[in-house]
Amino acid sequence: LKLSKNAKVPEVVERGKIHIGRFEVTRAQFRAFDPSYSFPAGTENYPAAGITLEKAKAYCEWLSAQTGQKFRLGTEEE
Repeated sequence: LKLSKNAKVPEVVERGKIHIGRFEVTRAQFRAFDPSYSFPAGTENYPAAGITLEKAKAYCEWLSAQTGQKFRLGTEEE
């Protein structure tokens, strides 16, 4: 798996038949997908913010392609 130097694959926990991200996607993880995503130095591990629904879905698709695993946004029910 090749992401950016500071990005890591999200840690997940099991909940029934699905795996859910244990933590929010970090700014560094999101920047690996979108190099134009900017944030102040020293805040790489803060949660990514200001992301549109479309960008969040695109991030999940990109991460799925990078890892060979299926990532998607959770539903309200989940």
